[in-house]
Amino acid sequence: MSGVLIIGNGIAGATAAFTLRQLDTEKRITVVTDEEYPLYTICALPHFLCDELEKEGLMIKTPADYEQSGIHLLTKKSVSAIDPQKKKTYFTDGDSLSYDTLVLATGSYPLRLPLKGVDLPGVFFLKNLDDAEAIAGYSCKKAVVVGSGAVGIETALSLMKRGVEVTIVELLDRILPRALDKKPADVLTGMLENAGIRVLTSEKLTVIKGDNRVAGVTTDKREIPCDLVVLGAGMRPNVSIAKEMGCEIGKTGGVKVDEFMKTSVNDVYACGDCAETIDMFTNTKTLSMLWNNAKRQGNVVGHNLAGVPMAYPGSENVTSLECLGVHVASFGILESNSNGRGKSMEIQRGSCRMWITVIDDRIAGAQSIGECPQAHALLYAVKRKESIQNLRTTFSNPSDIALLPPGYVASMKRLVEYLS
Repeated sequence: MSGVLIIGNGIAGATAAFTLRQLDTEKRITVVTDEEYPLYTICALPHFLCDELEKEGLMIKTPADYEQSGIHLLTKKSVSAIDPQKKKTYFTDGDSLSYDTLVLATGSYPLRLPLKGVDLPGVFFLKNLDDAEAIAGYSCKKAVVVGSGAVGIETALSLMKRGVEVTIVELLDRILPRALDKKPADVLTGMLENAGIRVLTSEKLTVIKGDNRVAGVTTDKREIPCDLVVLGAGMRPNVSIAKEMGCEIGKTGGVKVDEFMKTSVNDVYACGDCAETIDMFTNTKTLSMLWNNAKRQGNVVGHNLAGVPMAYPGSENVTSLECLGVHVASFGILESNSNGRGKSMEIQRGSCRMWITVIDDRIAGAQSIGECPQAHALLYAVKRKESIQNLRTTFSNPSDIALLPPGYVASMKRLVEYLS
């Protein structure tokens, strides 16, 4: 019996496997990964990097968890080819496996900048546990982090905690460019600089200098001495195998899937970073590449593999991180991505500063620095594209809310007060 074969053991692939097992105790499930570990959290790698978390603390599953669930986990195994006609997968070590149904959860890989010096010792990515261990084991005093997404910022903070002098270099005009508009990004920049991290925006890395190891970098504006470089300039979906086996690739570069996460090839699903999905807030095609969305997609695949139909409602563009003990969050549409239609409404309540994107009186997105007690209600309002005026009218009129759930009413009333 061939059963289900899952390529990839990140949160998407592992969730698909364990969800399927919960719903079907008989089906044969095999998970293949090119790493040597069971499922671990990549979100916590920066905490491991600065010794706040031991290696064991990263692990979400143990080999015993797979064994007890009847899931065959094959580690350190790389796929060389897949024949969808024969339903057979071939590996670089010469082995092969047949399948009835295949799940592509192949993830993503870091963007490799075409720069002189990119292969020097001292140049790293931070994508997996091996990367984190390599960085932690490399002796350095000054580091340059290229790119200021969530991973870049968390890496910079981790290196700073290790006593390293850190500079962030960002090509765009602000940090966290996919999650923050300019005003909140500038607030966050000020926090990082006050903590001792140098932040350079609107600056392009051109050369990594050094002979036998990294000695510095050159940008289009200056030279920066350093002995370690972390490249975090973006991720790309890992779709090479999917392309070769004939899966249709979407405009974003991810594997094209339908609402049930099925690809264009019979009996083949895709989920996680490699899959192109719909953005719940904009209704456009997207590569979400976020942990929570990958987990939700894996859950959908697991249900459908078990014969329990489930549609994926769309990816939520939600970013959340801790920076110097302060919570930073973003969801929905940025003002800068609204094609000129959005307006930003800034609110400060206590220690929380919030910037709400409003399009045609409707709440389209929000960004916050500091703990926001109404974050969940606001996220719900963004998903429903609630009108601010309607919220104020509806939740001030007892007759209009009589049939609504009490918990929802209470939450929305607090939100209206917050926005007033």
